[in-house]
Amino acid sequence: MKNLISNIAGGFPLSQDDIQFLQDRDSVILNALLSALNCTDNTPIILSGCERTVGASNTTVSEGYIAWNNKVYFVQESIYANAGVGVFEYFTIDTLYLSTGNKDFETSGNHDTHQYEVAKVVTGGSVPSGSLEFVNTPRVQEKIRSKINDQEWIDFANNDEDAFYGPGNTPPGYYRKFRKNNDGFVYLSGAKLIQDNGGVPTNYVVGVLPVGFRPEFGFVVYRQYGPSEFTVSVLEDGTVNLIQLETNTSFAYYLNDIPVFKAVE
Repeated sequence: MKNLISNIAGGFPLSQDDIQFLQDRDSVILNALLSALNCTDNTPIILSGCERTVGASNTTVSEGYIAWNNKVYFVQESIYANAGVGVFEYFTIDTLYLSTGNKDFETSGNHDTHQYEVAKVVTGGSVPSGSLEFVNTPRVQEKIRSKINDQEWIDFANNDEDAFYGPGNTPPGYYRKFRKNNDGFVYLSGAKLIQDNGGVPTNYVVGVLPVGFRPEFGFVVYRQYGPSEFTVSVLEDGTVNLIQLETNTSFAYYLNDIPVFKAVE
């Protein structure tokens, strides 16, 4: 965290470097917040407001805020003629200079220093690169929800490479994995190669689910593929077992066949 120390007795002359230091600090903080909200896209994201109302002849987009290229912009109320065929509505940025920032510099004359970037919705025959058509611009709630829903798959700790094809040859999609969605339901993926066991019951530990991914009550499902019979169990302690009852052929069992279940937090 950057801080400009200004409480020392006597003070000091404030310089452009000091102002840049503060702006850089604020930029880092803003980027961290936008990243947590999944709003670091190079295209606009609506943070608030920007409600679109279509009237008899004009369309109005209310005031609001958007995130775009790791910056937050105030959106002015926009009123324009209803868009017809081949006309697109999209966000754009205007750069304004406030009169309060008109300053005399020691060596280079008079300059505007208070820059104000503001967003608005306009219409045109095409959407400029980097922008989005208004109807396709996501809202922050959608971005947060997508980040929660798109949790990455987690490998089982004992995820040996012979899960399907044998050591060194397993395609990434066949490693045994699990994940939980934002509603608390657990999904399993991957495959386990079942060998002909000559009818002798054999237990395979597919993997162990960690706390937070385990069912409140264990369950068992029975499966039969042709002449092969086996059960799959998911226990309260997180253990996922595959028990061959009678297998007269070799085949691959896909874990997405296991029912989705609610996890205990």
